[in-house]
Amino acid sequence: SGTKAIDRDDSDYQHKLLRKIITAAVRAMREADPRGLFLNPVTDEIAPGYSKVIKEPMCIRTIEDKAEEMEYGHLSEYERDVRLMYSNCIKYNIGKDGTWFRGEARRQEKVWKDDILSQARELYKKETAKRRKQLERADQQDEAKKKKAVLDTAEERKRRADKISKALKDASGSTDDNAITKLKGTDVDPLPPSKAKRRKKDMDYPSMPCIATMLLSDPFVVRIILDRILRSLRADVLGGKSIPAAHSIVPSLLQLLCITQFATQLCAVRGKRFIVPDAGLTKIPVDTDNLDPAAAAAVNVQFASLRKYLPLLVGLLLQSD
Repeated sequence: SGTKAIDRDDSDYQHKLLRKIITAAVRAMREADPRGLFLNPVTDEIAPGYSKVIKEPMCIRTIEDKAEEMEYGHLSEYERDVRLMYSNCIKYNIGKDGTWFRGEARRQEKVWKDDILSQARELYKKETAKRRKQLERADQQDEAKKKKAVLDTAEERKRRADKISKALKDASGSTDDNAITKLKGTDVDPLPPSKAKRRKKDMDYPSMPCIATMLLSDPFVVRIILDRILRSLRADVLGGKSIPAAHSIVPSLLQLLCITQFATQLCAVRGKRFIVPDAGLTKIPVDTDNLDPAAAAAVNVQFASLRKYLPLLVGLLLQSD
């Protein structure tokens, strides 16, 4: 039929096409429903006992949401939801009290069927036919390219094989043992080109800030930074040459040390955490049961001065600002 679905391998295009067509149809349905009778879901507060009578409610907003989420695989699924919406109204509104509602449902259904649906079908038929021609043309071009590539490759291989064969015959009939080395690169088939592998979407990689903080939080790097800070404090600050805030190096190094404290938080990606070595800025819990007292104490010794003086230095920097 004219509204036959496009091939499955082009389902993404079909879903987008349906979203475009149904969204336009829904706008027309809104205009045909100036009172908003079918716009929103019906609740039992608005219509008493509605959920007992109508087992599968439907409204314009629900249809619009399904189209936006590309839940419709074919135009007939949209048609089914619209007909269900109008039939629900007629089914619930019985008796004299429901006369107006039934009449309005039939009026809007006729407008939808005669104008909106017919235009949607025509547009869907036209666009799918156009798309099918595009796919057929693309397939024909691909097939022609493949055939040409096969012919070109076969001819090129035959030409090179003949050239190599001639070179080998010349080498076997000559006194030059290095005749085979005279072959050029164009005489030998090259290796097939490598193809870059696409990065899988479901794989997690740390960002550049995460990698930077992971490197900074390495105990060896922290030890280097700390050593540089202590040497600068002894040589410049304690000697009365400057205060920490005015020093050319200490404030920047302290900022790097502060960044290491946030390494674990920055490395939290999609609910996962990348391994971050301890930076030594917080006291490391030690299992004293399995370690002798000297070894347990040695775990935190190397960063003891950092933990002791870092808050004081940061306080001085804040006061100077």
